[in-house]
Amino acid sequence: MSIGLCGIAWVGGPLWAAENPSHFESELKSAGAALRQAPLPEYPGLLDQRLRPLLRQVRASLVEGGPKAEATMRGVLLGARELLAIEDVEAAMLIAYAVSADPALAVRGLRALPEADREELAFYLFAGTSSCGEGDPRKPSLLRLELAMAPLLDELIVKADEEAATDAHATGNHSRK
Repeated sequence: MSIGLCGIAWVGGPLWAAENPSHFESELKSAGAALRQAPLPEYPGLLDQRLRPLLRQVRASLVEGGPKAEATMRGVLLGARELLAIEDVEAAMLIAYAVSADPALAVRGLRALPEADREELAFYLFAGTSSCGEGDPRKPSLLRLELAMAPLLDELIVKADEEAATDAHATGNHSRK
């Protein structure tokens, strides 16, 4: 009985990725760059060929858990930065669904990022959780992620409001002089 290279790649690819969390970061960056440069007619096919299979691997790795889950989440979040420039809610929803495999870990991963990345990615993931329609089987997982992220999002909104108020106050003081 012969397995063949395709069978080995099909099994070995996800196993290797789970053993090497930085693989997810580099693959997401690569997929994001390809999607950003893709002509509009090719975009949906590229999304299906590159991003969906990769995010299925991510979700499977996070569902499995284990000692590398945290590194996997970090790699995914860092790789997802490349997708921010695309501004595609479907890509945001796919990323959000992948990381919703472990909402608490996603929030811890976001909190560990530098402030600017944390804010951008938190709102990107929120856009992804919000774009899922009723009746979609991914909705419950996305809602769990949204609920887990609520305190972080609240902190980010309060901080932005405080900064805006400080800026407005400083501008008001300058205009009076």
